[in-house]
Amino acid sequence: GEEHPDTFKSMDSLAVLLQNQRKYDEAEVLYRKALDGRKKVLGEEHPDTLSSMSYYAYCVERRRYREKRPVQVRVLKRMMQFLPRKTCG
Repeated sequence: GEEHPDTFKSMDSLAVLLQNQRKYDEAEVLYRKALDGRKKVLGEEHPDTLSSMSYYAYCVERRRYREKRPVQVRVLKRMMQFLPRKTCG
């Protein structure tokens, strides 16, 4: 279905192919749809949603550097919340 997690995964996969063909406008649209769908269905903090954010940010980087930085910073901050913290000693 339209809101099944596998649908969003397929959108990201197709977007990767489009991006590799330098069809950045089309790829960005699919990345954005997958990201919006995952946010709605899985939530903003879900690892798959964060993955979609990263894909989207990379595509934006390829097209528009100015938009990339804020998106990447948000993704990295969220990802760091879920990484295990190492302690000394």
